[in-house]
Amino acid sequence: MEHTRVRNTVMGWALLLVIACGSGSRSPTAVPPTPLTPGQPIPLTAVTAPDANLADPNDPGWHEITEYVAETAWAPPAHPSVNLRYDAAAPTEPVNFRVARDEDRFYVRVHWSDGSNNQANAFDQFADAAAVQFALDGGSATPYTMGGPGAPVNIWYWRAGDDTPQDLAAGGFGSTTRLKTADVSAEAAYDDTNDGEWTVVFSRSLSAAGEYQAKSLATDDIHLTLAVWQGADAQRDGRKRTTIGWIVVHPDAALAIAQQ
Repeated sequence: MEHTRVRNTVMGWALLLVIACGSGSRSPTAVPPTPLTPGQPIPLTAVTAPDANLADPNDPGWHEITEYVAETAWAPPAHPSVNLRYDAAAPTEPVNFRVARDEDRFYVRVHWSDGSNNQANAFDQFADAAAVQFALDGGSATPYTMGGPGAPVNIWYWRAGDDTPQDLAAGGFGSTTRLKTADVSAEAAYDDTNDGEWTVVFSRSLSAAGEYQAKSLATDDIHLTLAVWQGADAQRDGRKRTTIGWIVVHPDAALAIAQQ
């Protein structure tokens, strides 16, 4: 009887070890994000897997796409109200992102640390938010600080607690205008482990009609920047953190990846 009990115990531990090892082999290996320097071009990954759902921030398909990390700094003050709170000596903070496309849509997945989930937006409360900004005809010559006269930008803006994202255009500080479109989507997930993290996936069809839209996301070089707002720190409007300069994405590289 004692020998049987020992044998069963050993077999049980062996089975648990096999299950643990098997489960570990199926889990994606965590790969550190690739540091991105200002001006460094990156390829756009084309995803051809039929079961991928890149609109979902937690879809396993995102593990196959290179993640980059860029530093964010306070947006340069362009209005006296922002200048009162601007701290040029504040350290930079990282934001992680991935860019991809499938046959129909273009995706940007933005991921950053945030110790509090802020969704209220009232007189003295501010919601967490994120945005992706695209240079239009001016390309890299466009000011990355909300564009400028004759050099407009297209902005996809998400704010926690809102049902739908906003599709915006701007040509300099104070000129932000909401566009009458319904194609920009944003799906968000907050993880309260690891001190809190937001992940937001922005997406839109690869081409779009209408003025001030980022066009030809499948064929032309894409110039984009990222911005995040921490509601707990009373960040809103121009008080935000942005990546420094334009991030250049080469769609031509995506075609080569898709054909491998």
